[in-house]
Amino acid sequence: MPLLHQVLLDLMSCSKNLPESFTIADFGCSSRPHPLLTVTEITSFIYKRCHELGRSLPEFWVYLNEFSGYDFNTVFKSLPDYHAKLKEENGPDFRPLLYISAVPGPCHERLFPSKSLHFVHSSSTLNWLSQVPAELSDKENPLINKGNVFISKTSPPEVIKAYRTQFQRDFASFLESRSKEVVPGGRMVLTFRGRTTPDPSSDETCQLWDYLGQAFQDLIEKGLIEEEK
Repeated sequence: MPLLHQVLLDLMSCSKNLPESFTIADFGCSSRPHPLLTVTEITSFIYKRCHELGRSLPEFWVYLNEFSGYDFNTVFKSLPDYHAKLKEENGPDFRPLLYISAVPGPCHERLFPSKSLHFVHSSSTLNWLSQVPAELSDKENPLINKGNVFISKTSPPEVIKAYRTQFQRDFASFLESRSKEVVPGGRMVLTFRGRTTPDPSSDETCQLWDYLGQAFQDLIEKGLIEEEK
């Protein structure tokens, strides 16, 4: 949150007046305990800062992004209570114009018109790949990662390279798409899960997936699931 606040402060200090309509895109909104948590932080911070500086408050257009199968209805049903809670936390004078919409689709692709976003946020979303690396699903000559559902200590170097290449491809696509959508002078805050060692097969990164792979192996041995699946 301190980093988020600092970026917003920097954004506001670079302009005497914010645009009349301030657009926010939150990519991967369901990856947090509450999909509107970051939106609350952003709008409340800008509101308090504008009040301190005697500036007019902009309208907020908020776009929540998730994959196409995500149930946005739950979020929309919570909006009346959400608006009431905002007023409770910020005082009775808190009356920002806040418009919230859903934009389903993969974040690695273009989702918005050119130069339409002022602030982009993503937390623990870009860790996830858009697909299984193609080298692992090549029917004619697949890379073998037997017994595993992800990188593991038993994975050959080629498998680790395939995952790294897929991430680089996805992240480059994300940045290229946002570079067209963010207005000049706009900002992005992106957070990722990290690790304390350069080894991508360390327990802190892969132990959970190792356990899941072992569970699948047990199901295979008991004949409850086919190994190919």
